[in-house]
Amino acid sequence: MIGINLSAVFYAMKAEAPALRRAGGGAIVNTASVLALKSGRGMAAYIASKQGVAGLTKAAAIDLIGENIRVNAICPGFVATGMTAGTIADAAKVEALNARIPAGRIAEPEEMARAVAFLASEDSGFIVGELLGIDGGIRLF
Repeated sequence: MIGINLSAVFYAMKAEAPALRRAGGGAIVNTASVLALKSGRGMAAYIASKQGVAGLTKAAAIDLIGENIRVNAICPGFVATGMTAGTIADAAKVEALNARIPAGRIAEPEEMARAVAFLASEDSGFIVGELLGIDGGIRLF
């Protein structure tokens, strides 16, 4: 869990930073999780890995902003993807999930992509070290 969710982000940023330095700057957008912003039962390893991504994002943001490299992260809630297809195929599970999400629905991958595109663009040029919750409000509970 730590190797995939946290160490991979560290090594990706380690590879990205030199290329962005050579380009004169840019943006890195990491993927954390809504569980980087809150907690839950029975998910200690996952939560630790995603909260590690949050801390790594903030630390890298401070370290790299002086080189015109902005670092932020998205923190998705439940998203309809291939990884969640088994859950989404079960109508009762979808109904239970939707009842827990203030927005009343599961997110679509395109919603994550639009947020990443924004954070990677100059439109977000003054956003540094942000953990952007994209979770339909579930973190508010």
